[in-house]
Amino acid sequence: MVDPVATPLINVGVALTSMLLNATQQQQAATIVTDARDPITFLTQAILGRRGTKKDIERTVHKDLTLRMREMSERCHRDGINSDRLASPCAEVEDILNAIDDHEQLLEQAVHDPDAVRALFEEQARSSRIQIDERLVPYFDELVKAVTELYVTYAERSSNYEQLALKQLLKSDRENRETWAQIHETIADVPHKVAELVSSESKPSRVFFGRRPDVVTENRFVARSEQEHLNALITNPTKQPTVLVGMRGCGKTQLAAVLAKKCEDLNWILVAWVNAGSPESITSDLVELARELKINMSDQPTAETIIHRLFTRLKSAVPSDRLIVFDNVEDIDDLRGLVPRGNGLRVVATTTNNTGWEHQGWDTIKVGVFNRDESIKYLLTATESTDRDAADALADRLGDLPLAIAQAAATAHNERWTLQYYFKCLEEYDLARVIHPVRGDSYTQGVASALALAVDTAIKHLVRGTPGTARRQLGALAVLAESGVPTRWLDPLWDPRNEAELLEADRDVAEDAHRTLAELIDRSLVQQTTRDQRTTMLHRLLARTLREEWTETQEDDLYDHAAYYLTTVNDPPTRTACSNNQHDVGQHSRDNMKALGTRAHPNSDELHSVQEKTLEQIRDGLIQISDLSQFEAELRLTKTEIIEQLHAISVQKHSQAQLHRPDVARVLSDTLEDISYLEMPHEAQKLATAVEYVCATGQRDCNLIPIIQKNYALVMQRAGRVHEAVNRFESLLKEDQEKARSHFSITLTMRSNLAFAYQNSGQTARAITRLEEILHEDLTGISHDSEIPLIILNSLALAYQNDGRLYDSIPLLEQNLRSYVTLLGNEHHHTQIARNNLAYAYRELGRFDDSLREFEIALSILKRYQQNHQHTLVVTENYALTLRDKARKENDKEAITTAINTLRDCLKRHIDLLSQEHPHTLTARNNLADALLDAGRAEESIELHSFNLREHVRVLGPLHPYSLTIINNLASALFIRCRFSESICLLKCCIREYRRILGPDHHEALVVRNTLAAVYRESGNYKGALDANQLNLSECQRLLSPDAPQFIRVLNNLALTYDRMDKREDAITEFDRILKKYTACYGKDHILVTTVQSMRDAFTADIARFE
Repeated sequence: MVDPVATPLINVGVALTSMLLNATQQQQAATIVTDARDPITFLTQAILGRRGTKKDIERTVHKDLTLRMREMSERCHRDGINSDRLASPCAEVEDILNAIDDHEQLLEQAVHDPDAVRALFEEQARSSRIQIDERLVPYFDELVKAVTELYVTYAERSSNYEQLALKQLLKSDRENRETWAQIHETIADVPHKVAELVSSESKPSRVFFGRRPDVVTENRFVARSEQEHLNALITNPTKQPTVLVGMRGCGKTQLAAVLAKKCEDLNWILVAWVNAGSPESITSDLVELARELKINMSDQPTAETIIHRLFTRLKSAVPSDRLIVFDNVEDIDDLRGLVPRGNGLRVVATTTNNTGWEHQGWDTIKVGVFNRDESIKYLLTATESTDRDAADALADRLGDLPLAIAQAAATAHNERWTLQYYFKCLEEYDLARVIHPVRGDSYTQGVASALALAVDTAIKHLVRGTPGTARRQLGALAVLAESGVPTRWLDPLWDPRNEAELLEADRDVAEDAHRTLAELIDRSLVQQTTRDQRTTMLHRLLARTLREEWTETQEDDLYDHAAYYLTTVNDPPTRTACSNNQHDVGQHSRDNMKALGTRAHPNSDELHSVQEKTLEQIRDGLIQISDLSQFEAELRLTKTEIIEQLHAISVQKHSQAQLHRPDVARVLSDTLEDISYLEMPHEAQKLATAVEYVCATGQRDCNLIPIIQKNYALVMQRAGRVHEAVNRFESLLKEDQEKARSHFSITLTMRSNLAFAYQNSGQTARAITRLEEILHEDLTGISHDSEIPLIILNSLALAYQNDGRLYDSIPLLEQNLRSYVTLLGNEHHHTQIARNNLAYAYRELGRFDDSLREFEIALSILKRYQQNHQHTLVVTENYALTLRDKARKENDKEAITTAINTLRDCLKRHIDLLSQEHPHTLTARNNLADALLDAGRAEESIELHSFNLREHVRVLGPLHPYSLTIINNLASALFIRCRFSESICLLKCCIREYRRILGPDHHEALVVRNTLAAVYRESGNYKGALDANQLNLSECQRLLSPDAPQFIRVLNNLALTYDRMDKREDAITEFDRILKKYTACYGKDHILVTTVQSMRDAFTADIARFE
């Protein structure tokens, strides 16, 4: 029979168990416990007094909770409370436990201050208590108390407790001694500190976030009864989340904006305005809010993880006055899992949808239209009229809708019309045009007429600006993002920096746009965000009226206007009329763009298309750039704004038709290409809907579609989503072949991209097969001395190299270099790339003199041009690394020192040329750290690798393949210093993530596992070493060619493990088995067979010698 007391507590017990495990695991990691027992073993010993499983712990915790809660549960039963209702307070307690993330600190508090733990749990419970039914609050409080006491009790039993207590004792003693020293030092500084405190404000830092519309003031402001109910949130921090419900145009957003402004004026810690038009926009704004609040994102977490961290911060923060507004929620389900809680945190939403709010615990405020007296008062005040009868008739015609009343008053005031004359114009406007009532709710016929009349009158009677510009601005605002458009798109003079750079031919256009937008704002047709006016928007009801009332031809005009701004921002036109004002492009600007361009083309002198466009603008005097960081910041800002607009129009049904247009599709294609170039691949996720929509509904003969799909796949590949990229390339190629639609060059590009994706995902064999097919099938009839075959040949040689087939790779690379010299000359940058690849292969094979010779030739050519060019630095580094490898083989310490000094100089020049965090700088730092390790300077190497790892994770993300390479290198350095536990932890992480990100067939996992086996062996874990060796050997046979050097390394490692275990008979048995298998596969003369035979003979000789 099910126990009604125990059942609701199951998940609470599981959450508490997870907390205890996390605390134990963190403490073990922090102290590098030498005991090999895992956290579960520690906990089962502490709680059960014996070894057990996680399930055993959960059962014991659950049993203890049930005993503590039985009396309270029975009291609830006597009071007539059904046991099913106890699930609600249990769920709240479970959320409290899951929200706590600093488990190590909590465990330490349990050691030296259990009362602080009790206070923390009580503080966490305070914000959750308001969500509980009043009758269930005693049960909730008792459960929080039971969980707290169990945690403290289990913490005291923990084996970590004594370690922490001793650590705390030592820490207290040390702190006491340090405190006395600090007292004397501080006394002399007291006057200065007092002066500082007096002069500085004691206000906490504040964050005002989002695109809140400005608040109407003076004669346009109407005090409303709903505002009084809403203002109760200011004085009552425990009030439930509140939703304003009403038709569009009734003033919901304005009411929320008034509340937000009051909170800002009261210096609240946080006032955030979230665009809640869709789940995607809510998520995007919450992520940006987390960034504004400095939530840690160094590990490149997902949006879901970022929001979880944000909510944890908001929930666990010190109680304070804070407000978050979710404006324009379409459906309550859009907020599922996206509403934060916390002490002092007020949440407000606005919506036209009245369904479901009350059942989810929201207080609902119904926002209606003005009452008649409010409408009449507003019309009379705003127009300075006394004609009450005309105001009454007009209010009746407009249904007292606040937005329509405001627009009517603004139009009458701006045109100097009486209310009676405006009423007459409105009637004539209805007769002259077929005006459809606004669909939805209970809008009167006059609402649509008043809104349309306001627009037409404004355009016709502009005092400043021109009608064409006004139509373009309003049309674009009606079909671009409902949350608004960057003001600088509509008004080039909004940014003062632009004004000085405009030429005369453009100044007139810019001033016209500026004057037109200013008048539209004065006429209350458009509004801007408060504080910075960075974003300009139309009221959603007005935008909908424009879209519905303009004719079919005018609807096309709307999309033309939107496309005008998208394409202009994406690719500013070159003004040939300004040729007389052209000025020379400064060499500094070109160098800046070349330096930035190395991200996409590290081995090329050619400029990316973005750079070429920018150079054209510089030549024509459109922009002036003198600083790389400013140049990059401008590009990033522009692309981020375009991404937001493309995302919005892809999810707004009324805007999606724009994506059918070739010019907008071109913007999407360019943006995908450019964000890859600007190292913004993770932003591509926001464009997924747009890509899918264009590809699903686009014209079949549109040549842009395969380009968009290709660019999207390349961006995914750069973002580390290599398997998705492979799937997309395979799908593209299959579709292309079935339809036989593409030009030869497009098909070749698709096949090449697929081959490269295979190689990046570790599917080297498939990459080789694909490249061989391209070389022998697609390029048949094309001279192998032409450039395309040479590129494919080079890629095939590198694929052979990755597969360990250096003897196959080098002849191709030698042939490639000769062909490039013949085709392009000895000094062309493609020739230099070919020479660099060949030199690197020589180095890998141990032909160090040949490698150094090729690098020296390359450097002699490069240094004649640019000493600090990126490619020069790369070749210099490779030269130094080859010198190091040769010196290590010959035990030449002087040469190793020379190599280290060269690498150190390269790192400094990377920082000067690019930046501290540029990916090439990270690579240079890694090379220096490896060289230091080879020179026996392990501590310096560990310090440098650790710093580099933090930078890699911050710049590229924790799961980027390059970050995993750094983790592997750091683990190797720790291994050298006998820090085995740390090294094993990092290596296991590497293997797991390599297999997950790059796939189970990627060769990098073999290299890391080989190192892991060695660490196991040296740490005394022979079984772990043997298991890793044998698994690696079987994986080598499955994944590598038999000539791969990695095969030999794994065999050597296996032999060393058997030798260290002193199990020579077992080694002979194992090598006999391997020998038989390899002889059958590869023949008795193969290097693998002879290697295994020599190892077997060595073990046999050892046995004979000992006997």
